[in-house]
Formats: sequence, structure tokens, C-alpha cells
Amino acid sequence: QIKVDEEYTIVKRDTNSFLKKNNQPFDLIFADPPFKWDEFNKMLNLVFKANNLSEYGLFVLESERSHNIKWASDEFEVLRQKQFDRSIISFASKKGVV
Repeated sequence: QIKVDEEYTIVKRDTNSFLKKNNQPFDLIFADPPFKWDEFNKMLNLVFKANNLSEYGLFVLESERSHNIKWASDEFEVLRQKQFDRSIISFASKKGVV
């Protein structure tokens, strides 16, 4: 269960195009791109290197299990992954925060 203060923003758009133009950090970013998508690593750079995620923020990504996502980074770490039939949900944050 997520408890939300009175102030929140929900954006339903293409993740990469939104993050390129965004100028404020978010506490929670949930990305559910199409399974046939090939820009996961580009998205990770936009989330973590462009400071789109707040200091204690959480990034949640749904992807197909067969994707080769490069999670190794000095900027972020995977906290948990949950596998389902064809998909995997990954939870990540900035390194050293949690």
C-alpha cells in the first residue's frame, strides 16, 4: 500500500520523452513500456543520471524476462525483482540510499 500526501502528479506518457523534458525529481517512477521495446538502458540513464528520481525515490520497471537490461551502475542498485510468467518487476533506487 502506498500512502500519498495531498500533493502528487500522475503522468501517463512515453517515459523517455517525458523524462527528457522533465525538470523536477519524482519520489516514485513506474515504467511499463511495451515488451518489444529496446530503449531500457537509455531510460535507466534518464531516470538516474538526469536526476529525475528524488534522493530517496523508487523506480519500478516492468519488462519481459528475456530483455538484457544492464543494471550494473555506480548510480543505482536493484533492491528487488519479482518474476511472473513472461515479465519481471524490478525495484531500484539510487545507490547507498536504502
